[in-house]
Amino acid sequence: MLDLLILGAGPAGLGLAHAATRLGLDVQVLDPAPATPWPATYACWLDELGEHKDCTARRWASVEVHAPSLRVLERPYALLDNERLQARLSEGVEVHQARAISSDGTRVETDRGAIEARVVVDATGHAGTLVKSPAPPLGWQTAYGVLLEVERHPFDRAVLMDLRGPNVRSPTFLYVLPHGPNRVFLEETSLVSSRAPLFETLRDRLDVRLERMGLSGRVLEVERCLFPMGTPLPSLDQPVVGFGAAAGMGHPATGYSVGRVLNAAERVARAVREGAPATWRAVWPAGAQRARSLQLYGAGIVEKLDLEQTRSFFDAFFALPVPAWKAYLDAECGTRALASSMLRFFAKADGQTRGRLVIGALT
Repeated sequence: MLDLLILGAGPAGLGLAHAATRLGLDVQVLDPAPATPWPATYACWLDELGEHKDCTARRWASVEVHAPSLRVLERPYALLDNERLQARLSEGVEVHQARAISSDGTRVETDRGAIEARVVVDATGHAGTLVKSPAPPLGWQTAYGVLLEVERHPFDRAVLMDLRGPNVRSPTFLYVLPHGPNRVFLEETSLVSSRAPLFETLRDRLDVRLERMGLSGRVLEVERCLFPMGTPLPSLDQPVVGFGAAAGMGHPATGYSVGRVLNAAERVARAVREGAPATWRAVWPAGAQRARSLQLYGAGIVEKLDLEQTRSFFDAFFALPVPAWKAYLDAECGTRALASSMLRFFAKADGQTRGRLVIGALT
């Protein structure tokens, strides 16, 4: 019997397998297409990467936010090198091509036969294979992006959020990652919405932005993203343990998850020795659950804002000192620091935003 069987060879699955293997556990990973390169654009704050900081393709010492006034955020940001990180996390890890069908918690039936393990972890993404969410998510994050090859682009920094542009009721923003002077990734993003806009809508808005900037070039890649935000936590007493998006570990208000799962991997791997209940507690410690409730509250407010209200919200949010807004964006910040940052935001916000925060708290 294995110590740990992991379903899914994405960043969450391989991150946990890498940590567990280094602890000397007997681990296997199953994936229907284990050799497939990770296609998504993964980026995060550099300080979230820990020992994997060398697995980056690009780094920026600071990032910009236009809400619509310009704010420069002095916190290093990084684009992950998917190929390097995938290779790093695969070192010494036993990965097999197979698809899981069912499990009772220790025995997994697959299309290649049965496998037994003391702990089974579902890390197959937000749709989940064996771990299911008990209710619909708060909303959806949708994005349409292109990697352009151009003669020259105007971006010196990464742009986390640019809320200037088309004056429409349903807010979307521009996200920019410069890849040197002649290549740039630009993405039109709907942060969280109960009615996710169509990719065609996002594409058209991005085209309008590019035209206004006078930016054109050869499209090297196209990326379309759609994933749930604020997914309710799965039941933490079920026999198969979730990890990553399958366990709702994406930040409820931003969607970021890769840095978090890489940081949580060793903690969760150590808990595997004690069995599934302890592993679930390591995935979702009590403090992280409390912090998530506060972050989910903020995401619920943002989901209801129109464009002007969204601009006011983020203008006040990023006017806070770095430690204050960092506390809210960090997935597992202590609840005391998180509550303190939210109170400071309340003091900065305009009257309309304050009213929404109070109503949200009461409901």
